[in-house]
Amino acid sequence: MKPAKVPGIPPQLPLDAARDLMDLHRIDHLPVVEARHCVLPGQARVVDGRVARVAALPAGPARDQAVHDVRKAAKPELRAFQDLLGEFQDAEAATAARCSAELPAAWHDLRGDLRPLWT
Repeated sequence: MKPAKVPGIPPQLPLDAARDLMDLHRIDHLPVVEARHCVLPGQARVVDGRVARVAALPAGPARDQAVHDVRKAAKPELRAFQDLLGEFQDAEAATAARCSAELPAAWHDLRGDLRPLWT
């Protein structure tokens, strides 16, 4: 396979890999994904702090109860993360549906604009 010639993408990557990198870059700039910078670090800090406190406890019933409490407390954080992923998936599905719906008209317009070039 010939190396891809895409600006900003290393030339040794195959074309599919270059396309994948460009897709990942586009995904990183979706509004739903940008929100993760606000939501995820806070969620991770909360859970990490709780786990660190439990890990410092000596083994025994108190620690077992603390582990159970941390697991229960982490469930809302997990649900919030799942909601964020769901919003992202919904946005992607809506974008794909819109693009699919608009493609025939866009192709028709483009062919009409290009027709004078070959006639």
